[in-house]
Amino acid sequence: MKIVNCTPHEVTIIRDQGDIVFKPSGVVARAELKREVVTELDGIPVIFNSPVRTVNLPDPEPGTVYIVSLLTAQAAPDRRDLLVVEDLVRAPGGAVLGCRSLATLHREQTP
Repeated sequence: MKIVNCTPHEVTIIRDQGDIVFKPSGVVARAELKREVVTELDGIPVIFNSPVRTVNLPDPEPGTVYIVSLLTAQAAPDRRDLLVVEDLVRAPGGAVLGCRSLATLHREQTP
């Protein structure tokens, strides 16, 4: 299985048997959002963001999955080849060191 990192930063999977690092592929997939003001709190707009489409997301390829942001995966609900980081591991100061797993938005994963 080929795993392509379509985020702008390294994705490190932290494992007992050694970390796996996925370097950025150079293609950054993003979600375009629809922003809607739903209310105001003390004059501060409260916005509802809903992902409406993807930008720079590669076409599906047999035997390939893509690591993307959660918003990007949500903007492509029919794509079963998209994965997001899961179970973040943080340093004492809060910086993200990596994650323990990847997640899908679908119970049945493909490819």
